[in-house]
Amino acid sequence: MDLTESELQEHRRERLAAWLKANGGAKRVCESQGLPKSVQSYISQVRGGFVFGQRAARNLEQKLGMRPHYLDEPDSGALTESATDASPEVSVLVSQITRIKDPQMRFRASLAAMNAVAAVLQGHSPAPTDGHPT
Repeated sequence: MDLTESELQEHRRERLAAWLKANGGAKRVCESQGLPKSVQSYISQVRGGFVFGQRAARNLEQKLGMRPHYLDEPDSGALTESATDASPEVSVLVSQITRIKDPQMRFRASLAAMNAVAAVLQGHSPAPTDGHPT
């Protein structure tokens, strides 16, 4: 599954919102890190739909003290929850996906795995990912 730039930007916004919530909100994070009010204002703009490309994401990750590419990573919680409800094979798959270094590829692999797990849990055969019928 290829992500469009707008889908990736929305994913970054969701990850940013979740991270900020877990860390006390934008105001608290910015104050605790000694960041100027302009950073808090920028965060508000990004969350409101302002362009959130790769350069902006890396810059914000660095300013906020996130690990590089954090905002591009898949939501590991969703993948882990799916894995615990499925078979041991899925747990192995999750383990392999988390080893993928490239965040875009890891995100795509996670989405494909979650879709396959959901199909199996619903009693369906997962859709082929290479475009060829099985």
